[in-house]
Amino acid sequence: MQATGDLMAANAHLLEPLGDVRNPASGRLVEGARLTPDAQTLLKTSASDSAWAEEIEALLAADIEVEAGGVDELLAASLDPYVEQGTAAVMAAPVGGAGSRGDLVARLVQWIDQDPFQPRYRGKAVRGQVQGWAERLEAYFWPTPDVDHRATQLRLTPLLNTAQALAATAGRWTHQEKEQANDFARAVFKWGGVPQKPFDARTVEAVFLSAIGGISQPGALMNSGWTKVAAFATGHVGADNGLVIWDSRVAHSLIRRIDALLVADGQLGIPSYLQHIGHVPGRGGTRKQVAYTLPWPSGYRSWPAVFAGSALVREIRDELNRLGIAALLIDGKATRWTARLVEMVLFMDGY
Repeated sequence: MQATGDLMAANAHLLEPLGDVRNPASGRLVEGARLTPDAQTLLKTSASDSAWAEEIEALLAADIEVEAGGVDELLAASLDPYVEQGTAAVMAAPVGGAGSRGDLVARLVQWIDQDPFQPRYRGKAVRGQVQGWAERLEAYFWPTPDVDHRATQLRLTPLLNTAQALAATAGRWTHQEKEQANDFARAVFKWGGVPQKPFDARTVEAVFLSAIGGISQPGALMNSGWTKVAAFATGHVGADNGLVIWDSRVAHSLIRRIDALLVADGQLGIPSYLQHIGHVPGRGGTRKQVAYTLPWPSGYRSWPAVFAGSALVREIRDELNRLGIAALLIDGKATRWTARLVEMVLFMDGY
């Protein structure tokens, strides 16, 4: 790994100098480092602890949260040794009309339904190939293949219950609720593998108020960690206002398909009805391998992108329910799609 002097000094018990090594992406010589014997022992011990191992898996698979100025440089090289980086290619789309937002949503639903999907973990195929929205939902996992959508929803239920209680009093939190809000946000970041810089309850409350009100408030942060807090903060609201997690995988799933559909339809620009739909930097999977033809704006740290992306996901949900495509079968009865379930499918599709 490449390491700065400050990093080496702060982690001398974990890292030791390796001398000059060649960066596989740029070909430049850089100062390298390797784990100390104590660090290797700690790593082995952590890997044998299921709780630690799962937290590490989430950190490895999640989006990177760094200062915006360093994102592109950091993502220039693959940080996932299990993924082969290839030449970026434009995604091919079925030919057909996409002249309106309604047409586009219908085409997206149809394409994803008919497009075979191969789940992958660390770049390698896991389980069998599936086809169809419900089958794709069954293929969801986070952060490892043994944690499917049912296990995920069970794990998130306590967090969603806490979020609902906090949302009811957002704007007038007591000292106890502020402490609860800080603990809630830290738990969300841990689940998502997206640790954040130090924050306080004022930031959490601003994010809650922004998510619930649909307008970003002063002090409300947004990135691939805070979008999860915002989504959970609206988990209890009506079907027309709930937010989804707009991270690199969900954004990439939709943008690469919309981009291909618009190009196949002969459109040369991004329609006004897709204003604020923006991409989010990520690592691994196909996100560095599939190029966009149209000039999509950045949705990184953008509340408008979260609001716009969530609205689009809600429209996809409505189209699925209009068509009568069941999400799940519970006791033999078909269940309707929610924005959260659609988000799970897109999350896997956008790897």
